[in-house]
Amino acid sequence: MRLQTNGLQWRHFVHIDDVCDGIIAALDPARLPGGLYNLASGSPMMVRDLAVSIQDAYAKLSGKSADLSVPLGGPGPVPATSCSVSKLGDFSLAPSRTVQSGIEETLAFCLANREQLGAPWKGSSTK
Repeated sequence: MRLQTNGLQWRHFVHIDDVCDGIIAALDPARLPGGLYNLASGSPMMVRDLAVSIQDAYAKLSGKSADLSVPLGGPGPVPATSCSVSKLGDFSLAPSRTVQSGIEETLAFCLANREQLGAPWKGSSTK
């Protein structure tokens, strides 16, 4: 894996199934009235930490390691931002899945379907 930045940026990653649930709910104004909602996990994570979680999950599922390339320099870490997901919780749409489970599910799918997916899953440069 290669990051394009030093990975010290904070992001509010969210499981794709929670995103899909939010989109489906937003299509029904009786279920989710119009307004501004924060669709997030509720727990910010640095990009670099997400990359390391992906590395760890890949090693666990494949038995192989994956290199992580992080460019030097760039801005230093800044405090994490807060993002309340309570408004979606009022409509029973608070995040219900972990980002880690999303990582593992996605990697399991990619590994099981590597031939159909092609590069980099076919003969990737992992050790």
